[in-house]
Amino acid sequence: SNNSNNSTILINSIDQLLNENIQLNLFRITAVKLIENLANQIETALNEGISTQEAWNDSMIDQIDVVKLHGFVYLLESFINEINEAQKQNKITNNENQILNELRNVFVLNTIFDNSRIFMQLQILNANQVHLIQKLIKKQLKQLRPLIISLIDAFNIPDIYILTPLGRYDGNIFGPYFEAAKKVRNGTQVVPFWSQVIAPRLNQS
Repeated sequence: SNNSNNSTILINSIDQLLNENIQLNLFRITAVKLIENLANQIETALNEGISTQEAWNDSMIDQIDVVKLHGFVYLLESFINEINEAQKQNKITNNENQILNELRNVFVLNTIFDNSRIFMQLQILNANQVHLIQKLIKKQLKQLRPLIISLIDAFNIPDIYILTPLGRYDGNIFGPYFEAAKKVRNGTQVVPFWSQVIAPRLNQS
């Protein structure tokens, strides 16, 4: 690391976060650090005479962080292993493998950004790196944009269940959505709960 304030930095460039091994190691090390901090926090509390139950209750937020990071480790590790195994067995093409890896990158980067508080508190990342990660997320999403409808369709949820025109290749979402709302069968009918629930609130002074 070239960091001048001796903070623990596990990466030298943001682009390294597109490497699956670095991603997994980053999550693993973060999870371990959270466990260590939690254990130290509880031990300190017990040494100060705080009861076990109170020490446990006081560390609830930290426990949630531990669970979240371990969950992320499991998800990421499982995804990587499944994709690598599928590729070895020729169950997916190189193009499919690339797309799935791009999805993985979006998941990892977005997870880091959404939980940047944890990574910054542990001095694994700094504020500038988090800002660069946000830019990298936008770059990754731009690459995926032409494929996004196909990726959503891959969940095999029929349009009749979704009942929304949000997925459009032309990106024109709100106009068709408004038109679809106007065509809803009960769009001009008064629902039974209107007079009892909604109307009184609208008429309040």
